[in-house]
Amino acid sequence: MPYFPESDVPSDVWSTGDIFRPCSTLGYMAVTSSRMLSTSQLRKLPAPVVLFGGTFDPVQRAHCTIARRVLSDNRYSSGCVLFIPARRNPLKAIGPQASDQARLEMLELALNEELFGTRCFISPIELEGPPDAPSYTVETVREIQRNISKQTELHLLMGSDSAVQFDQWREYQGLLELVAELIIFPRAAGDQERMSALHGKLPVDLQHKFVMTDIPGQQIPVSSTEIRKSLRSRDGVSGLLAPAVERYILEHELYKE
Repeated sequence: MPYFPESDVPSDVWSTGDIFRPCSTLGYMAVTSSRMLSTSQLRKLPAPVVLFGGTFDPVQRAHCTIARRVLSDNRYSSGCVLFIPARRNPLKAIGPQASDQARLEMLELALNEELFGTRCFISPIELEGPPDAPSYTVETVREIQRNISKQTELHLLMGSDSAVQFDQWREYQGLLELVAELIIFPRAAGDQERMSALHGKLPVDLQHKFVMTDIPGQQIPVSSTEIRKSLRSRDGVSGLLAPAVERYILEHELYKE
């Protein structure tokens, strides 16, 4: 059964049979998924496409809330949100604790439970490279652009904690030229001031793309690091994770060490 009305999503997403083909580097992708899209399927995504990257280790309910509220905004309501789990954040010394497979499966569980009836999808595009290779957003966006219509606008969704480091990203000015805008949601007190300082360093012709979103209620109150610590110490994480994700973590004994 499709999750969304056929008129709202790519027609080939709802074709019978496996809609996501297994790939050599991700053997677990043989399981059919109506949320998981191969790179070739990206060309049919409804525009604009909002790219939501992160390690999602684990994915939180708040991530889903942000995606839902972005799609409720008239500027993006005709499009979709594409979740893109990163293999490794190049600005962090340690990579994700959960495996690529586990993070993808938790993402799908969360989206099916928390975002049923919305145009939200998952792309494993950053997980298909060498195992230890860092994920560079500018390279991901270029690859996506090669596989979608030239008329499709791409928007980049990120937290202010990532945005304040934006000038450390690979080819960050080139990345700004590739996307229509950054949709930045607040994460911590003081980020607005730090972002304002960074905004002033950008070329004048690109500053309009670097803006804090005015979509209300989009804060993520707890970091994934804090959630992992709570899981290790057996403290409660009630309400922070989709129930299906919490069950998955317990059943697979994730984040115990």
